[in-house]
Amino acid sequence: MFQCIPLGLQPLLGFTINNKVTVSGGALFSVIADKDKVADDNSGMRTSQTDLGFGLGYAVSKDVTLHFNILADISRDTGAQTGFNLIYKM
Repeated sequence: MFQCIPLGLQPLLGFTINNKVTVSGGALFSVIADKDKVADDNSGMRTSQTDLGFGLGYAVSKDVTLHFNILADISRDTGAQTGFNLIYKM
């Protein structure tokens, strides 16, 4: 049986460029305790992971905002994540 208990800290800093554009950046520090159960004995290794993130927001109108972000793993070879959000105020 495999268990993963993550613990993380994510400081983030954002700046407003003008009334339409914002940028953000930060890091994600994670500690992951992996446990494998072999012959009724829990064994495993605690690992850590560090990611760097960057985001860009754009206000299309007063009610519509687009936000793009990327999170890249810099401590291991697990790749990167990208995201895109469309926010509409009702």
